[in-house]
Amino acid sequence: MQENTSQFLSEVMKQYGLFGVIVIIILLTILIVIYKFGPQIYDTWKAKASDDHHKRMMHGIKKGPLVQSTLRNYLPLIKCDHIFVGEFHNGTSSIVGIPYMKFDIIFEHITPKLHENDCLLVRLYENEYVQTHDQLPGLLFQHNNIVYTLDELQSIDEQLYFRMKSRGVKVMAMSLIYNTKNIPVGIVGCFCFEDDTINMNELIKCSKEIENIYNK
Repeated sequence: MQENTSQFLSEVMKQYGLFGVIVIIILLTILIVIYKFGPQIYDTWKAKASDDHHKRMMHGIKKGPLVQSTLRNYLPLIKCDHIFVGEFHNGTSSIVGIPYMKFDIIFEHITPKLHENDCLLVRLYENEYVQTHDQLPGLLFQHNNIVYTLDELQSIDEQLYFRMKSRGVKVMAMSLIYNTKNIPVGIVGCFCFEDDTINMNELIKCSKEIENIYNK
């Protein structure tokens, strides 16, 4: 047995050299470790992933009421009729590797009476592609905070312009939300049906408060 093993190693040395033998030994060692400890490693990873998911889910459940309360408190201060929070998330990518970013509205609050032309946005803006909004995303990421009347919006984001026009919106505004790594993760947005002005200082304060809720 020992003689056969020595002969085998000798043949391997001749064919692959010392470096090849070392590589083969390393690969065999890795395969043995995977075979012996693979299920245990997988179970540990699965348990950690499940625990992380549970923590994120509970964090979302806890932050929801805080976000809704913040929106409710700031709506009259901003002097808007509808305020919402949207989150960016990963989409897919094109065949040449250009990434797509998607957008969901997940929280919103309206004035005590829903305007006759208004509607809830949570279902309307689900998996919305950011890239379909022309110049608007670039301007938002450049300036952090933007406000446009309906007429101004026409040359910036025609798709959103027609959506807003059909509902009688006069002015809209957005402010970015950042995570602890200073990466934009969402927006606080609002619009008005009657007035053509929005208190941007209060909107920015609102986005900062919601940013703090997200990052706790």
